[in-house]
This record gives sequence, structure tokens and C-alpha cells, in this order.
Amino acid sequence: MERKNNITALLFLLVALFFVGCKSTKTVQRSEMPAGITLAEIEAMPAVKGALPGYSAKMKLTLASPGKTFSSQGTLRLKDGEGVQMGITPLGLFEVARVEFSPLYVLIMNRLKKEYSLVHYRNVALLEQLGLNYTLLESVLQNRVNLPAGVPVEKALAAMDITLVGDTLCLTNKAGGITYDYYIAKSSGLLVKSVGKHGNGTAVTCLYEGFRHIGGQQIPHSITLALGGTANAVELSIVLNKVKEELEYKTTTPSSSYKKVPLTDIFEALNGK
Repeated sequence: MERKNNITALLFLLVALFFVGCKSTKTVQRSEMPAGITLAEIEAMPAVKGALPGYSAKMKLTLASPGKTFSSQGTLRLKDGEGVQMGITPLGLFEVARVEFSPLYVLIMNRLKKEYSLVHYRNVALLEQLGLNYTLLESVLQNRVNLPAGVPVEKALAAMDITLVGDTLCLTNKAGGITYDYYIAKSSGLLVKSVGKHGNGTAVTCLYEGFRHIGGQQIPHSITLALGGTANAVELSIVLNKVKEELEYKTTTPSSSYKKVPLTDIFEALNGK
């Protein structure tokens, strides 16, 4: 039962962490640009311009909360604008659960009981209130700054407060009571850290490490997301291996042998209830 409890906690965190702090960017008054850097240079950086359009990888997921740590193997597949699939394989032998994010909904499957739940973002009041959307997930896994759709990149950057400390550029924007900070290494142009801070004190931090060249781009080997303060943070670490560029992506369609159930039923089943 402990393993099932851990799988349930992992699925909860996957759903929760990827949908914090991605409200559409609004214009704010920007301060003066740092000396020696231009908007054109920032626009050309990989953190803004470059992103691997699609890739697949083996992954190790580690969930750490105060006093508890749980790890599981899995698979990851991503295609820009189409979706993200994350398969959970606790023993590395077979997939027991799948979380699939599309631009319109999230699909969660319990393969052990052949059950699934499909939730449209528009039907989740909290997501609607905070203006949360699918693009944050892509930006997190593609190691890039999350910019508003339909807005020219130069205009979006011009709306941000940009500072330079040593070799690190910090792009800051505020919207809906949330402050977004994106930290870019000036020498490489890669996003190394991003932080979303809500006015109520909630914060999500994302750290990127161990960059590797894949398909003409650099992909981080390790992505760590932390929810909360340093004393009581819950962390999800994603370590990627065997990463390769993938241009093909197939959305999951549960077969007729699967039963559609409420999302709570999926978590309860994986929790042994």
C-alpha cells in the first residue's frame, strides 16, 4: 500500500506543480535596460528563441517532502503545441499510470484497473480564476521563458523589468498578484532558474542543471520544481536520460475496454481504497 500511496502523491504533484504561476503576461512599466545588453540580444538567446520542438526521454521522478522521499522511473514525450505524456513505471517494467497534458485537457489513466479520467481546464474553477494554461508545462520542459501567445517577442520582452547581476540576467514581470522571475545565464543564453511568487506567499521555484546538446539545442539533464518555502518545500525532481529528438506525437485515446471515472476514483484506486 505504501507504493500505491506514493504513486498517488506523485500524480497529485505532477498535476499541481505544472499549473502554478502561468497567468498570461500583462504589460508593466519596465526600468532602464542594463548597460551592454539589448532586447535583440535577449530575443536571440536559447531561453527565449530556442526550444526543441519535440523530444522523448527516459526519466527518474523523485518526490521529496519533509520526512519522506519516493522515486519512480518513467517515460516522457513532448511535442510543441500538441501535448506532453508522462508514464509512471515504478519498477521499470510496465506503465501503471499515465498523465497526459493537451492544450485543452489533462488525461489521467490507471492502467492497472483500466480506468481513466479526463478533465478540461475550463471546468476547473481554480485554473480559470488564476488564468492557468497549458503553455507553462511546455515552457518548463523546454527550458524557455513563458511568453504570452499572440504577442510579438520584442514587445513582450519590452514589458519586462530586466536586470543584470554578474553573468545572470533576470527578467521580471507581474500579473494577477504573481511575480515571475526568469534567470538566464548571459554567457550561454540558457534559462537556469525561474520563480513564481504569489502575493499570498506561495512560491514555485524551478532549477535547471546539466545541459546536453540534443537536436541542435541544449536540454537540461535535471529539472527540479519546489513548491513552498525552504523549510517545508515539496520537491519534484525530473532527471532525463536517453533524450532524443522526436517529431512524431500520438495523443492517447483510451480503448473501449477502459472505463471513464471521476478523477477522485483514479487517486483512490491507486491509493488502495
